[in-house]
Amino acid sequence: MSAPTHTVGNSHEAAPDLSDLDGAKAILDAVGKEVLEKILRDYIELGGGSIAIYDKNGGYVLPVVASRYCSKLWEASLHSCGTTDIASALRSGKWLCHEKSWAAAQAAIEAGEASEASHPGLRVHAVPIRAGTGVIGAISIGYGEPPGEDGAIREVAAEYGLTLDELARLDRENPPLPAWLLARLQKNVSTLATLIGKIVEARLAEKAARTSEARLHALVEFAADAMVLARASGEIVAVNAQTEKLSGYSRDELLGQPIELLIPEGLRAAHVRHRAGYASNPYPRAMDIGLELHCRRKDGSEVPVEISLSPIRSGDELLVMSTIRDVAERARGKRALEASERKFRDIFERSLNSIAIISARNGRYLAVNPQWERLTGFGMHEVVGRTPGELNLFANKETYRRALCEFEIANCVLNFEAEFRRKTGETFWVLFSAVQVELDDAPCILSFIQEITEQRRAQRELESQAAELGVWKRRHDAIIRASGQALYIWNVVTGELAWEGNFKTAMGYDVLPATLDQWIELVHPEDRQTVEAEIRRVLQTRSPVRLVFRLRHADGSYRLVDSTGYFIEARPGVHEVVGFLVDVTERRALEEAERRST
Repeated sequence: MSAPTHTVGNSHEAAPDLSDLDGAKAILDAVGKEVLEKILRDYIELGGGSIAIYDKNGGYVLPVVASRYCSKLWEASLHSCGTTDIASALRSGKWLCHEKSWAAAQAAIEAGEASEASHPGLRVHAVPIRAGTGVIGAISIGYGEPPGEDGAIREVAAEYGLTLDELARLDRENPPLPAWLLARLQKNVSTLATLIGKIVEARLAEKAARTSEARLHALVEFAADAMVLARASGEIVAVNAQTEKLSGYSRDELLGQPIELLIPEGLRAAHVRHRAGYASNPYPRAMDIGLELHCRRKDGSEVPVEISLSPIRSGDELLVMSTIRDVAERARGKRALEASERKFRDIFERSLNSIAIISARNGRYLAVNPQWERLTGFGMHEVVGRTPGELNLFANKETYRRALCEFEIANCVLNFEAEFRRKTGETFWVLFSAVQVELDDAPCILSFIQEITEQRRAQRELESQAAELGVWKRRHDAIIRASGQALYIWNVVTGELAWEGNFKTAMGYDVLPATLDQWIELVHPEDRQTVEAEIRRVLQTRSPVRLVFRLRHADGSYRLVDSTGYFIEARPGVHEVVGFLVDVTERRALEEAERRST
């Protein structure tokens, strides 16, 4: 937006700047402030009056005032708003000159044709500005119609806040425009509106083209692939940043060079021929599908690439856009995948585990390894395309159904114990595991079976032996309880004591001695030396223990006990003394009484 210019004769007075009332307008941007102001001034000076341009939303683009009469009305109506600030006056809605001018412009914009409005002391003519298929604004011209009659003069004076003398003088100095001049002025304004519309349309088209070109340039420049634009002769005319990164050459080093600079040396002559052939029949295509292509870098190294070609016409000249994609990472990934597949096949073939691959879609075998064949007796050719159920591998159908159900729930089965059937009909026991995996982008089931027939047989034997030992243990405990004896187990390395039998009943203790030292504390002081000497002897000679001594009862009395034990090696490196402890107090008393009686 711009400031209006008041023109009186050959003098011009700049009005306040209007450019900050709204954003940049398409009209002002397209034509330019100075050019537009010059055009408006030239047009309006023909007949005087005022002229203003509005955008279609009411934005005040540019006004020019070129007669003393209109200039006075402009200033008077602005003064009536109580401000000299143009923006404030526009917002107030009381600026008469603007409101009347915009009303005519708005009518022209909405109708798409010229509009005319007559007000006391002022006539307004507005013409729409078209650009493309729509109306983008309007030109509004105002020219004075001095009231002439006293009543009309008083009405205009009151509306604009002027004195009758001022208005009468303006009336005398500014007679009405002749009809022919008014018609000429309106025709000029229509021509001006058309001219401005064409300029705006052209500038907007240029801007759109520049924007499109900038977007295309950004798209090419920052593309993830290298892009090289070359003439049919092979001369490089443009490259993007990725080309510099891929090739190691700077942009300046590539421009003007033949595209064969990026071709491995041994293939350059052939590439020249291929390039000439493409120029004779250009169309978008990938280059040498199925072949491994390479781009030669500045340092002489080569990187695997994929190349696609697209012809571009620039006038009569043929240009070729080469899109070059670095596939080194993909090639490395492919090699790694192939190595992984080879390793998998090697493990699959050589594994001592029985492995099978089953389709997750239909449950049919895709492959089995040699160990699986040896274990089941079925050959690969007998298995592929069939299901475990069709091969009758599971000896028990209910077990097969349970395995399937468990797999459907968790997508895996781990260490499922099942009875299998070999091709010969012989049954054997296995641990069966299965897990779903992706192989060659297809869902598959990887299953493992491990024969456990011998382990199960050994397990049953161990269970039988354990049951037999349990019987003997119960018999042993019953004998100990019936004998009234206490069984002790003394670990000679740690000094720990373990007890079974009737020690608590015989000696009255709730807590039994857990170590040899605690046990010796219960021995009668007069017998301790004898007991300790016997212990040392047993440790040295590993001979049987046979000892009678007094042991303190829980009630504080001493009981006479008989200890008999044997030195054994319970397990490698662990030595124990196992024996019995018997309370012989009553028996010795009876023996003593009998001896005395005889």
